[in-house]
Amino acid sequence: MYKIHDVCVLLGISKSTLIRWENSDKIPSSTRSLVGNRSYSIEDIKSIIRVLDSAQRLSAKQHIMQNIATHDVAIKILEELLAEL
Repeated sequence: MYKIHDVCVLLGISKSTLIRWENSDKIPSSTRSLVGNRSYSIEDIKSIIRVLDSAQRLSAKQHIMQNIATHDVAIKILEELLAEL
């Protein structure tokens, strides 16, 4: 089991983000010690990574859409990238 601080440092997210995801049921609830300290298992961390990956992809998509809307060059770059796939 890993402390919330260790998980946040490992994954590069804030404690408040992790708690918000837990409170909104995006990730399983952490295990709590008798004094209320959160701890996470490897399986919990895997769930957090899946949510983090989803959040980053969404963020990247939003960033791309903003660039397309404001820059014709972004459209050309994306077309070139898609042609190479």
